[in-house]
Amino acid sequence: LMAFTPSGVGDSAAVFDIASNDVHSPYRLAVSGRGVAHGAPRLATNPSRAAVFGSVRKNDQRAILLQMFNTGSSDLHVSAINVFGSSDFNAGAVPAFPLTVAPGTESHITLQYQPTGIGDGQATVSIVSDDPRVSCKIQMKGTGIAL
Repeated sequence: LMAFTPSGVGDSAAVFDIASNDVHSPYRLAVSGRGVAHGAPRLATNPSRAAVFGSVRKNDQRAILLQMFNTGSSDLHVSAINVFGSSDFNAGAVPAFPLTVAPGTESHITLQYQPTGIGDGQATVSIVSDDPRVSCKIQMKGTGIAL
């Protein structure tokens, strides 16, 4: 178990060398974190990095729920949700902006994939908010297959 307890605001990084009897020992584990001002909102998502739709028949649709949590201690304001990449991906019905997510609560949108052709597709959904970190980006991937 590791915990990050920043002593101030800003980025921190460390490298842990984990020794064992494994032939590849030691294992290097790079970690990082950002200390934020007390009272800051904090956006966390599920899925956190990638939404994988798998194989979907051409012109069929698959959806994945994207949850947006505020793990901070003040209101989180989402000002935009943008999708970049293949037009086969979209963010479904997006709420009116700014979207306010109170501390300890969540809001959600539906990510959708509807392949218009056969083959791999990719896009990125970007969530812009007042979280003091950079905007949140989630990769979307899927494969269109024959009917």
